[in-house]
Amino acid sequence: DVKTPPYVKSGERFVNHLVSHCELLSAKDISQTMWAIGRLQIIDDSIISPLAYKAAELSQREEFNSQELANIIWALSKTGFKEEEIVSVLTTEICKPYVSDHATSQEAANVLYALGRMHIRDE
Repeated sequence: DVKTPPYVKSGERFVNHLVSHCELLSAKDISQTMWAIGRLQIIDDSIISPLAYKAAELSQREEFNSQELANIIWALSKTGFKEEEIVSVLTTEICKPYVSDHATSQEAANVLYALGRMHIRDE
C-alpha cells in the first residue's frame, strides 16, 4: 500500500486555490502551474481541465511563448489529459511562426514526447 506524500496533498490544495482564481492567471502562471501539476502527476480533471481550457483561450490571443506552450503540452501528457481538441489548439499554436521561430530543440523534443505519450498522431 503506497501512501501519498504530504507535499502532494499540500500541492493539490494550493492548485485548487489557483483553479478557483483561474480567470486571473497569466500565460506564465498557467504554464508554471501546469508544469508543477505534471511534475507531481496530479491526475484530477477538476483541476486540469479549467487550466487546460484557460491555456487554450490564452493561446488564441497569442500570449504564450514556446517554452510555456511546450511545458503545458508536456504537463497534459503527464496527467493523462484526454481532450484532443484542447491539445490540438495548443499544438496548432506552437507551430505558428511567432512561436516556432523561437522554439529550442528541447522544447520541440518535449512536445513530440508529449504527443507520443498521448498517442496523438498527425494523419
